[in-house]
Amino acid sequence: MENIEFIQCKKCGKYLNTEKIVDNLRILAEYMLQMEIRGRIEEEDKTVKSLNDQAYEKYNF
Repeated sequence: MENIEFIQCKKCGKYLNTEKIVDNLRILAEYMLQMEIRGRIEEEDKTVKSLNDQAYEKYNF
């Protein structure tokens, strides 16, 4: 049988499974990384579109 560690919440007194806490933090970190990547891709897409628009205006009177 696996030993499961628990910690007690100082605010509410409930006991919390540390393994679940770590899993939830990992999921949250992955989600935040995905959002950061999406944001950067969107910024890059806007930059490329802007450059394409500028080139089109410059070379197609």
